Amino acid sequence: MDRPSQLPLYITLAVWRRALAEAIWLLAGCVLVMFAFHWLFVYLSSLISTSSFTGLFTELPDSMGGMLGISIAEAATPPGRIALGYVDPTVIIIAVVWALTRASDAVSGPLDRGSLELTLAQPVSRMTVLSANIGITIFGAALIALAAWLGTCCGVATVSVRQDGMLSRLFYGQQMVLLSKLVEYRDFIPSAVNLFSLTVLMAAYTTLVSACDRFRWRTLGIAGSFTLIQIVMKMAGLATIHLQWLFRFTILGAYWPQALALAGDRVWELSFRYNGILLGLALVCYLAAAVIFNDRDLPAPL
Repeated sequence: MDRPSQLPLYITLAVWRRALAEAIWLLAGCVLVMFAFHWLFVYLSSLISTSSFTGLFTELPDSMGGMLGISIAEAATPPGRIALGYVDPTVIIIAVVWALTRASDAVSGPLDRGSLELTLAQPVSRMTVLSANIGITIFGAALIALAAWLGTCCGVATVSVRQDGMLSRLFYGQQMVLLSKLVEYRDFIPSAVNLFSLTVLMAAYTTLVSACDRFRWRTLGIAGSFTLIQIVMKMAGLATIHLQWLFRFTILGAYWPQALALAGDRVWELSFRYNGILLGLALVCYLAAAVIFNDRDLPAPL
C-alpha cells in the first residue's frame, strides 16, 4: 500500500494518464491527417506552374487580390505556395477540432457526465484536474504543429518541380529539380509555431467557457460560434481593404503563417508579435478559467 506522502503524486499521475487516454485517439488522428495533408499539399502545389498560378489570380477582381494574405508574386514562388498550406481550411478545421473537443472536456464535459464529482471526491485538487486537461491539450497542439512542419519537410524532400535552366552548355530548357534545392526547411518553422499558438488560444477560450458552464454541448456551441465569427471576420478583412479594420477585433489578425514563411530578416520580430498576442491572450483565458473553476460551486448531477 502506498504511504500517505506518495498517494497525492500517484493520484495526480492517474489523472494525467486518464486525460491522455481520453485524448490519444483523437490526437493520433489529427497528427496523421495533418502530416499527410501537408505532404500532399506540397505535391499538389508543385503541379501548378508559376505562370498558371499567377494567371489564375490576376483574373480575379482587384478587391480579391488580398485573399492570400501575401502578394501574388510571393504566392507564386515555391516557398509561397507551400506556405499557403498553413491557411488551408483543412488545417484550420483540424486545429479547431482538437482545441474545442479537448478543451470543452476540461470542466463542463465531466460535469455533464457526472464524473467530476467522483474525481474530486478523491484526494486531488481542482487545479490538478484542470491542469491535466490543459497540459494534454497544449501537448497535442505542439504535436499537431510539429506534424504539419514534418509533413512539409517530407514534401520538400521528395517532390520535384520543373524549372527553366541550362541542360548543357548548348541547350536551354526545363529540368526537374527537387524542392529541397529551392526551399529551406527552417523557413516553415515560424509558420508551424504560429499554428501552435492559434490552437492553444482556441483551446484556452474554450476552457474558459467550459469552466463557467455545466453542459458540454453548450460549451461547444458557444466556443464554436465564436470561432466561426473570427474566421468570417478574417475572410472579410482579406477580401477588401475597406474591412481590414476587422483584423483588430479578431484573434486571426495575429495568424499569418504564410507571411512568416516569407518574412526574411523580419521573421523574429513578426513571430514575437503574432505569437506573443496569441499566447498572451491564451494565458489570460487559462488564468481566468482556473480562478473561476476554483471558486465556483459545482451543481449537483442531474
